[in-house]
Amino acid sequence: MAIGRRSRTTTPTLNGNKKFVHNTLRIVEGAAFNSYANQYVATCLGDTRYELLGTINRWANGSIAREHVYWLQGKAGTGKSTIARIVAGKLTKQGCLAASFFFKRNESDRGGACYVFSTIVAQLAQKLPVVAEHMRNAIETNLDIAVMALGEQFRKLILQLMQSISYDAPKTMMAVIDALDECEGDEDITTIIKLLLQTDRLVVVPLKFFVTSWFEPPIRLGFWGPVIKRDIITFLRFRLDEIRSRFELASDWPDPTQFCRLVTSSVSLFIFAATICRFIEDNRLVGGPDDRIKRILEHKAGGTFDATYLPVLNQMVDGLKGSARSDTVTEFKEIVGSIVTVANLLGAASLALFHFVLDILSDPGNPLRVFYESFRDFLIHLDLEETHEFCVNEEATYKMLADRCLVLLSDSGYLKQDICVLGASESCRTSLD
Repeated sequence: MAIGRRSRTTTPTLNGNKKFVHNTLRIVEGAAFNSYANQYVATCLGDTRYELLGTINRWANGSIAREHVYWLQGKAGTGKSTIARIVAGKLTKQGCLAASFFFKRNESDRGGACYVFSTIVAQLAQKLPVVAEHMRNAIETNLDIAVMALGEQFRKLILQLMQSISYDAPKTMMAVIDALDECEGDEDITTIIKLLLQTDRLVVVPLKFFVTSWFEPPIRLGFWGPVIKRDIITFLRFRLDEIRSRFELASDWPDPTQFCRLVTSSVSLFIFAATICRFIEDNRLVGGPDDRIKRILEHKAGGTFDATYLPVLNQMVDGLKGSARSDTVTEFKEIVGSIVTVANLLGAASLALFHFVLDILSDPGNPLRVFYESFRDFLIHLDLEETHEFCVNEEATYKMLADRCLVLLSDSGYLKQDICVLGASESCRTSLD
């Protein structure tokens, strides 16, 4: 599917080269920001997000020797895709947009990574004549390029290409990649990020990437590098020094081996490092800081989520056996499981035991919120082979909540026959005001 029928135009003219590239590479037609599929999506209200757009514009027009990747991260609904469309539109007017690829989960080829680089380079070939010529040569040399691994595609279709034309390119071009977190395949997401970051090492590459995504684990793993690791180390040293001083621990606490393992456990997530530190310093829990740090390091099963959250939750049932333990776990699932599954969050006043992972505000009327979405993912395990006793079954939780709502309505007298007091059971719903 990747390499189709060759164009009949074999003369290496400008139009012939463009047509050849377009006809031979597999292209995701609806991925561009201005495609038919994206024509009705919203844009920002005038004069809004002015500061952010100004920052992006300064980066785009900055020196080619500066960062080649601008990454805009945020949770769902924060306007990342809207910003990406505006940026793509402005770059188009400036003649600097090389290509755009807007991922869309569950939407044919827009949901996968297979053709992201071939689509980008095909769009680029339409913008820069010199690209079309070089790209034709690259394709004829590697006829199966579009079905190669992502790394090979990136190196042959983009990296080597842009290096070869660096002195011929009239200006630095931009590629916009939106909603990378909607790409299906965690390993592909991580790979794409790592490949894009390779351009930062090569000053001569006249191509920058503007990327938006939710800050999900595969994204973080892609960005996990010396700078983030250094910052994690700085953060942990500062917080552990505070804990050591507060509890009057030995000057060499924790020992270097423990510290290195804590850094590794955090991967690239400050939230994990922060959760670990909150757990270690909480003197309401059994044992001291040294005991708690050992508990964290004892957990090797599962992924990073398990290593971070299981020690916290196990502390809650530490020392409990038999029915006492199972009852506590059941209560946890019913209470916290309800919080992480319901769409409309509820208010509560007494869940301080879970302050590590739940944002419990001082006002008891305010809704409880999960500190981090990864805690919800940790509880609602989709992998049946890797479960723990705190796993929450969404369907069972919904049923439990529905049953209890019905019991509450029945016991309170609100749920009854002739609830509208019409006196006639045969009345139609349409006759009610």
